[in-house]
Amino acid sequence: MAGNIRYFQNQLPDYNGQDVSSPPPNVNDYIKAHVTAIQSNFEVSSSTCFEGVYLGVGGVAYALSDVVTKCDFLDKQSTLDTAKNYLDAALKYEEKQTDVGLKVSFLLGTAGVYASAAQYYAVTGNEVEVKKFAEMYASLSSLCAPVNQCTKQAEEILVGRAGYLCGVLFFKSKLGLSILPSETINKICSSIIESGRAYAKLCQAPCPLMYQYYSFHYLGVCHGVTGILLMLLSFPDFIKSDPSVEQDIRATVDFLLALQDAHPQKNLPPVLDESNTRPLEDTLVHWCHGAPGVVYMFARAYLTWKDERYLRACLDCGETTWKLGLLHKGPGICHGVAGNGYVHLLLYRLTKDNKHLHRAQQFANFMFSDEFKKGARTPDHPYSLFEGVAGTICFLADLLKPDDASFPFFNIF
Repeated sequence: MAGNIRYFQNQLPDYNGQDVSSPPPNVNDYIKAHVTAIQSNFEVSSSTCFEGVYLGVGGVAYALSDVVTKCDFLDKQSTLDTAKNYLDAALKYEEKQTDVGLKVSFLLGTAGVYASAAQYYAVTGNEVEVKKFAEMYASLSSLCAPVNQCTKQAEEILVGRAGYLCGVLFFKSKLGLSILPSETINKICSSIIESGRAYAKLCQAPCPLMYQYYSFHYLGVCHGVTGILLMLLSFPDFIKSDPSVEQDIRATVDFLLALQDAHPQKNLPPVLDESNTRPLEDTLVHWCHGAPGVVYMFARAYLTWKDERYLRACLDCGETTWKLGLLHKGPGICHGVAGNGYVHLLLYRLTKDNKHLHRAQQFANFMFSDEFKKGARTPDHPYSLFEGVAGTICFLADLLKPDDASFPFFNIF
């Protein structure tokens, strides 16, 4: 490991005009192998139903039903049968959920499992069930609108209101369904703004909007301010409806841009209160903390305002990820190589520059290498969507159709 705790040294060949029209030759074989490994080893139990689509069977059901639409070399019926088995178990587990916060939680609770169910039934052509789960998801909106109704800590994507909005976007972009009226969406967004303004004043934050998760001022996309801003920016009708809202959102984005510019690696620290003195080998370059997640907010800001500063910030995130993103933590999408590979697919869609597609392909190649197989850690949940190979197959499948690629549940376009 040459002293590097968190990442492998990147010795991959960078882009110099190579042909990128074909994905790495081993992609199909690795997708097949991972699907077979999931089917053979990931069993339904109370522990595998826990934590929603993030670690549980509900997320693996999503992955299987998603990749089967992109990979005609898979056994479609067998793959969907496995997905259905996982989905049924996840839904049964969520029926017993009584905690309000976990009911509306997209990644860790009931809401995300409903979205996974809708995805599965859309793939299998059962429009009645798609509509049922869309309505069940929409019914959770009443738990999100009041400012103090959500869980004590939650505004962010992991378990909060921003995560619930992420699901609303998923139904629209992936399934073509507008499940909530604009009035309800605007009410939830207004609550997030009101909460952020109040907390920013309380903690004397250096920007107009600030949020906390268990008393930490996280900056990352998973449980932090960038994820919240990403979701607010994804509802342009709302932010354009009130100049003061747009002003506060943009001022907070610009504050984060200044933080990135000041960072030695053009990264963001995991929390607001952390200085930039974290040693290079300990820098967090994950989807959940750091540039690989922050890039989605800056990309959405660029698409909203067409300000070249935000595009530059995206490209800086890409460079950081290319240099430091071959993580020892494994193949996952939350804090693994596949999640960081998605950064390059995002930048490819944003810029159409083949350099970024080449880099995504190189990250995939690295996961096939002996160096990775010998040196990477085995995740605690090796078959899950966010930590394990279920997320890996989503990334590899998206390499087959990079013009439509998007991080699971997060399509910003």
